[in-house]
Amino acid sequence: QFVDYTVFKAFSVPSSDKDKYLRVSLIPANGAGKPNSLDLIGIKFNPGNKKVVHHAELYAVEQKNNGDSLFLATDYFFLNDHGVMPGYGYRFISSWLPGQDIDYFPNGTVKSIQNEESLVLLIHYSSFPKEELDSTTVRFYIKPDASDYEAVLDAKELTVIDQNAWNPERIFIAANTIDTITLESVIESDGDLSIFALHPHAHHLCRKMNAVLISPKGDTCLLLDLPHWDFDWQHFYRFKKFIKASIGSKVRFTAIYDNTADNPENPFNPPQDVYSSFRADDEMMVLFILAKEYEKGDENQVVKYPLIPLKYH
Repeated sequence: QFVDYTVFKAFSVPSSDKDKYLRVSLIPANGAGKPNSLDLIGIKFNPGNKKVVHHAELYAVEQKNNGDSLFLATDYFFLNDHGVMPGYGYRFISSWLPGQDIDYFPNGTVKSIQNEESLVLLIHYSSFPKEELDSTTVRFYIKPDASDYEAVLDAKELTVIDQNAWNPERIFIAANTIDTITLESVIESDGDLSIFALHPHAHHLCRKMNAVLISPKGDTCLLLDLPHWDFDWQHFYRFKKFIKASIGSKVRFTAIYDNTADNPENPFNPPQDVYSSFRADDEMMVLFILAKEYEKGDENQVVKYPLIPLKYH
């Protein structure tokens, strides 16, 4: 069972030498109006024009956030704030990045949209020399009425590593250099977690990634070893079994950036100094961790997922 949401049928993305950010309220494609609530087992983005859609982020917005969400419910507009969601009451739900498949959650877990929340999509368009059309949709797969879902657990998506991409002082990669950057962050939670997937993100200068989970006692567990980062294939990396992250655990995330002419993905020729921002020709270093609340014995359980077709149709 699924519900399709449309952003716009044929939106004109004007030509520009700068990136653009569009914030738009989602409405059901069949015009049925906003549902009271949704328990989601999977989310599938279908970007209409992958030449210009850099990425998309989905948020749930509290209705009481009157300073912004009332306007969002009726219109869409471009941002000049580098794509950052303003105000309060914005809850991250999911995102699309090139090469990504369905964002789906282990059997027994859901992501819930409450009836007091609206759905808002933030779309990042890369610069492009001519006008392009985009028609983006989002498909929500709804929790089935089955015994596997009698005890619903809310899946969590944690941004445990985020270098504050809108802050240009956090990353600096000088022209004609290869730089290794390591960030370390405590997983913020009220209790132990069971990790079931990772979702790393960077731009075109990144060549390699590595992530290690560090327990409060100092024990380490390799989470990610990605020897060849490819911007066009940004997957969810799902574990066969849950990995326990005790409260107070840290993640050490390392990325190697190649800002030389030997990097065929370098957006500049000759190479230029690069800082951190949401712009496609700058850099980012973010690691999302997908987890649920830990239950005794999770680490011995094989992670099973709902049967959702990967192909959007």
